[in-house]
Amino acid sequence: MMLGRSVKIPIDLVFGGLTPRGEQEFNDDYTYKLVQRMEEVHEFARDKMQAATRHMKRMYDATAGGQSFAQGDAVWIRNNSKKRGLCRKLLPKWCGPFVIIEKPSDLLYRVKDRPNSPSKVVHHDKMRRYKGINQPVWVAKGEIGAQVRPPKIDNFEI
Repeated sequence: MMLGRSVKIPIDLVFGGLTPRGEQEFNDDYTYKLVQRMEEVHEFARDKMQAATRHMKRMYDATAGGQSFAQGDAVWIRNNSKKRGLCRKLLPKWCGPFVIIEKPSDLLYRVKDRPNSPSKVVHHDKMRRYKGINQPVWVAKGEIGAQVRPPKIDNFEI
């Protein structure tokens, strides 16, 4: 019942499990009704789990992958690192700004935070657009070899 299906247990391997539906023999009416009720409950649970799975997928798809970035855009990167001795919930959740150097695929981006730092490949789910008015200085000089777009403030470009 908890897994949404009939569970095989070791005793089923030794003595065999229940026979397929319709071929079962019962000594009394109570056993027959109990098995019927359990089958109905399992079917109901399976239907509810499938509906919940479809709902979760629909909600995830609605929020994931809604934004794309271009080369030269400044972004925040989700910080999931743990530091010993520090409370994780008080650490900053986002670090940056990072600058997008290239786009190897539709979902992955190569980013840098300084001109001499090694680049990182980051999934787009872990990135948010940087909306600050101060671009990193090394990006403003055009050191990444791409056209740098200035940030937008309230839908007006600077």
